Amino acid sequence: MPRRWSPPPRKRSPRRSECSATPPSAPRPSPATRRPPQLAQEFYDLAALIFEDLTRNSGGDANKMRETLESAAKDPAALAALLRPATLDRLRALAVKISDRPR
Repeated sequence: MPRRWSPPPRKRSPRRSECSATPPSAPRPSPATRRPPQLAQEFYDLAALIFEDLTRNSGGDANKMRETLESAAKDPAALAALLRPATLDRLRALAVKISDRPR
């Protein structure tokens, strides 16, 4: 009876935790470059508001949203003009907080 073919033994692939673990020799971020968690959360909250405004202005059309973001990369004032006043106020307040932080 002929012998059945079997694949060669598989090498053990590293686990995700092993791949993404920071090696002990990696430089640690300095305290000046770390973001305070509350500042990061404010940033994420603002991003959500901006996307709400963007979705509202585009009627939910993904292509129009993409085009708006592409044009905003060239002309940020055009994007700011689409934001609700409350969103724009939060954007300005966060920009001041970020610029006032020690580096």
